[in-house]
Amino acid sequence: MEFEIHHVSEGATILPRGELTIYKVAQVQKQLIEIVQTADRLFLDLEGLDSIDTAGLQLLMSLKLYCHQHNKELQITNHPGALIALLDLYGLAGFFGDKIKLGPEQRQTWPFAYGTRKISLDEVLTRP
Repeated sequence: MEFEIHHVSEGATILPRGELTIYKVAQVQKQLIEIVQTADRLFLDLEGLDSIDTAGLQLLMSLKLYCHQHNKELQITNHPGALIALLDLYGLAGFFGDKIKLGPEQRQTWPFAYGTRKISLDEVLTRP
């Protein structure tokens, strides 16, 4: 997986290209942590993501928690359909708290009937 990175005064925009699947997660995790350390505010633009699976979703969750623990902000944009399906399946839209832009047809496919309550990451970290 390759990353395009743009640093601006507001933070850094990370544009991954390729797939975020079980076969790439270990390699990508190290790269993302290194990138995250370069800015306090990060925008992860997933427009160039070809595919994502549950392992990729777990990586995004751990990245969100890592950022929270290190007082960094992570905002995910341009959610691909595969990620939206996973967020809906596992009820995790509220965990990330990002705005997900859906067209009319997508709204019927992914109603997000649950899991949209924004969850405090402190709440997640203090659960037994």
